Amino acid sequence: MESVIEEIGTTMFPRVRIGVKDETVQKYQSVDYLLAPLAEERYNELLAAAGKAAEAVRDALYLGWHKAMSLHNKREKKTGEERSGDENG
Repeated sequence: MESVIEEIGTTMFPRVRIGVKDETVQKYQSVDYLLAPLAEERYNELLAAAGKAAEAVRDALYLGWHKAMSLHNKREKKTGEERSGDENG
């Protein structure tokens, strides 16, 4: 991303991010994690995320970026069991 920003000279452009977070990876390990081959058991998760990203881009093109962001930038609600493990509830 840094090279794109450097090349076009601004950070003011729309982006679509695909989350690949893994709770077991520490922040200082994130570069190695992102550059490592994807674990086979996570492949379907990546395909689903890519599908959602494609929907967001389609909506941005047809509805505009602000409307698409309001439709797609919603965090999925956690179940009670998932929330109980969170420190922040």
